[in-house]
Order: sequence, then C-alpha cells, then structure tokens
Amino acid sequence: FGIAVFVRYYTRDLFISTYSNNIFHLVIDDTDSLGIGAYTGTEPGEILYLEGYADFSYYYIDYVNALLDGWNPYSGGIAEGDHLGGYVYGPLYIYSISIGKAWFNLSAYDSIVVSNIVLDSLSYVMVYLIGKKVSGNVIALIVALVGSFSPIALFYASIRGLNAPLMNFLALVFVYYFLERKDGRAILFLALATMTKQFPLFLALPVGFWMMRRYGILKGIGFILLYIF
Repeated sequence: FGIAVFVRYYTRDLFISTYSNNIFHLVIDDTDSLGIGAYTGTEPGEILYLEGYADFSYYYIDYVNALLDGWNPYSGGIAEGDHLGGYVYGPLYIYSISIGKAWFNLSAYDSIVVSNIVLDSLSYVMVYLIGKKVSGNVIALIVALVGSFSPIALFYASIRGLNAPLMNFLALVFVYYFLERKDGRAILFLALATMTKQFPLFLALPVGFWMMRRYGILKGIGFILLYIF
C-alpha cells in the first residue's frame, strides 16, 4: 500500500510539474524529461493532444462543492443550463470524493486526488491478497507490485483523476470474499461496487447462477435478492 501511494503521488507531481495541469495538451519542450515527446514522435515546441474525459475539472470538483452545499445530485442541475445536471452513477463515488473536504477540510481538488490515490492503492493490496490465495506469497507480491506501476492505472486514476478506483477496490473485495466462500459478504461488496458504477452489473448474472450451483436454486435466489435489495 505504501509503495503504491508513493508511486502515485510521485508520478502525479512529476507529470504535472513537467507538463502543468493541462494534461490534455502537453507542450513538449527541448528537454522532454519524461520522454513522452520522443515516444510519440512529437517534436520540441509542438503540442501533443491527448484524448480522454475532462470529468475531474469539469464535473467532480463542482460535484464536491455542490454536494457539501446541500445539492442532491439526482435532482438535476442547480441552475438552468448548469452542467451539474448529468450525474448518472451510484451515490458512493460522489460521497467518497467528498470525504476529504467534509471531514478533513481539504479543498475539493485535494479531496478527489487523495480519495483516488488511496483507493487505487488499496486495490493493489486486494490484488496481493487474492493472488496469495491463488498462487502463493511471492508471486502475489510480484503481481501486486508490477500492477501498482501500471502506466494506464497511474495515468487514469492518479493523473487524470477519473472515477474507477472505488469501484475497482469494492469489486476486488467481492472477489476475495467469493474465493473465501463468505458469500454474504461477497454479494454485499458486489452490490456496493454496483452503487459506484454500473459495470459490476455484468458480474451479477454469472455470480447469481454460480450461487444457485453452489447452494441450490432457493438459496441462490436469496443471494440474488440480497444483491438487489
């Protein structure tokens, strides 16, 4: 966990100090200290245009501020034509990125960054625990360490500040408890992951069938109802 947190903060600070906060338009200078220009074939003085969502600055910061001012994210925009009217995910993500400001007096910006980095780092703790059950301690540690250095994870969650870390963490906790055959807890965490983003819904159907196979039809249906309610 400590290594993952350090890598994420270090990478974020290094990237932003090199290219500034405008992570969608990287100005490549003569030094190109991170080698991104050389890797992409962008010459010094040129601008490298990166695709991707700008949700961190366009939505999330305003979400946190508005939520703590009493805004209900499912009630629509707080003003006519306001861009905050489009919140379509479950409630857990918006709560998680607001904790730093609500409880620790962080800015909305820092509250989101800390939430993403901590939860993304905890995901690799779960990768280690799951891997340890499957393949033993050494391989699990290697997989978790290598995964914590994944460039796409660093860029997506730590630099761009997008919204997968909480969902990933909760889904991995589900996998861990499922392998432990603690299925009540497993279903609970699958439901919590779904309350963050919709993608864990794709696990619900096969997991429901597996529960029927493991326990029989009636008890399996009981687990499905637990997930729904």
